[in-house]
Amino acid sequence: MVPLDSGSPDKQAPSAPATWPWRRGVALLGTQAWAHGCVADRLSGEARSVLWVGEQAPAGYIPVAPARIGRHLGSECEALVFDAHAGLHPDVLAAALGTL
Repeated sequence: MVPLDSGSPDKQAPSAPATWPWRRGVALLGTQAWAHGCVADRLSGEARSVLWVGEQAPAGYIPVAPARIGRHLGSECEALVFDAHAGLHPDVLAAALGTL
């Protein structure tokens, strides 16, 4: 897990070469607006399927309410965004991780 804190103005969402053969988690610690901006910047221009779990998402992404994650069981995504600003639901997180 790579933690990033919005308290440091030079911190940006990390970039990763598309050829990396493993997955990694990134925890963004800061305001929701800052975290959304970092994620949207990192994912912009990349053709990927994104599952955004949370009540709100930036323009261009469709949020899935945590209570509705069950509808996505059995599906796959290339990128998962789990917005825990409204609360961390461990069961929802586990179900969402199954889509990766």
